[in-house]
Order: sequence, then C-alpha cells, then structure tokens
Amino acid sequence: MLVRARELLALHDQTIQEVQDTHLGRPLLVDLLAEGHTPVRVLRAARNRVPGAELVARFHGGFGTALRLLLAGRLDVAFGRSEGLGKPFPGGQLARRLVRLEPMALLLLPEHPLAARETVPLGALRGTQVDVSTGNEQAPEWVDLGTRLLAAFGAEPSPRHPHAAGLEETVQHLHSHGRPILTLIERPVPPGAVLRPLVDPVPVYPWTMVHARELRHPGLDALHASVEDLAAREGWCDPPPDAWSGKPDR
Repeated sequence: MLVRARELLALHDQTIQEVQDTHLGRPLLVDLLAEGHTPVRVLRAARNRVPGAELVARFHGGFGTALRLLLAGRLDVAFGRSEGLGKPFPGGQLARRLVRLEPMALLLLPEHPLAARETVPLGALRGTQVDVSTGNEQAPEWVDLGTRLLAAFGAEPSPRHPHAAGLEETVQHLHSHGRPILTLIERPVPPGAVLRPLVDPVPVYPWTMVHARELRHPGLDALHASVEDLAAREGWCDPPPDAWSGKPDR
C-alpha cells in the first residue's frame, strides 16, 4: 500500500506541474481598450519585466465588450471603467484594482471657440452639445460617465451616432459635426485637432484592471507590478483636490 500511495502522490504532483507549466507558458490576452491610452504604457512596462512571457494586446474599444469576453474566457485581463455597465460588477468571478484616476479633456477643431482657451472650465459647457459616443454599445461605461458629467454641468450629449474608431475616423467624425468630443488627457491627438484639459473641477476617469480571480500567470504579476510602479512615480491614484467623479465610482 505504501509503494502504491507514493506512486499515486508522485503522479498527482507531476500532473499539477504539467498543468501549471502549460497554463503559465500560454499567451496572456490583454484588452487595452484603445491604442495610445494609459494601459498601453502598463503593458509595455510589463513586457520589459517578463521578456520570456507572451502578453498579447487586444483593442475592443470598450469595457462593456471586454467584460463579456472576460466572463466567456476569451480574454485574460482588461482595462477600463468597471462601473456604469447597467448591471453590478461580477465581483464573485472577477478581481479588479484601481490603476489611475486620469483627467478628462475635450478634443476640438482649432476654430472652435473653446479651443482658444488653454483649459476649459466645465461651466463653459453649459448649453453645449458634447460628443460622448452616445449609441456606442461597446462602451456603455464611457457613455454613462460622459452623460453624468454633462448633466452635472448643464450640458447635453450629442445625438446617437455610429462609433468612430481610430485616428482617421475620429478626425472625419470631428469635421462632420464640429462638436467637442469628450476624451482623456493621455491619448493620441489626430492631425487637425487640439486637446484641451477640463478644469474647475477636474473630471477623472477611473481606469481599473480586471481579471479572473483564479488567474495565475507571470504576465499578470508583471502587470500588477507595473501598475504599482507607474502609479507611485506619476501619482496616478492621487486625484486633484477638486476632482469630479461619477457617483458609482466614488
């Protein structure tokens, strides 16, 4: 019996090790929402930490879409605002951590009256229509935050329209309607447009990193370490004194 027990325990240990080796050696699929935003820097830093691990970027354009893929097992990690989705966050299945409270801004045509300012007070938006991607089913969390922000300061969202993805489409969309586009302070600015920070107060977008609770992967460890390093060096989780955030995020 002792000999057989030792054989069974050895087989058990070998099986666990093989499963772990297969799991840890596979690519880690990471949704960054869109190119040029904060999570891209986190991923770049994580890749430098674990050059032997494969971290693969995905860009689904909204956390609403990414969440569905996470729950279906088709993504490993996703970045974005994890509130404002129209349903409670599935905390029993997924873990999340705050990454950054990023100031928000407006993308404008240079000839727009608000573009003449270095910064745009939120009070200056009263009575203005602002594009918050209304109708973008991929990103209900962004539409929710933008709508809450405009309502709090007497502005209103522009009518529903097809989502413009990518720099070229964003420029085309901006020229087609001329309205300010709500965006984030850290993003690529397309040619023919200007970026103006919003102030008085400073609205912030709460980036979170989300993954399955049971996920184990060296790439995930590297993402967590990179978030901690960048947040500490750049004060990502220190909101401005007059920060504004949506009610669900507080």
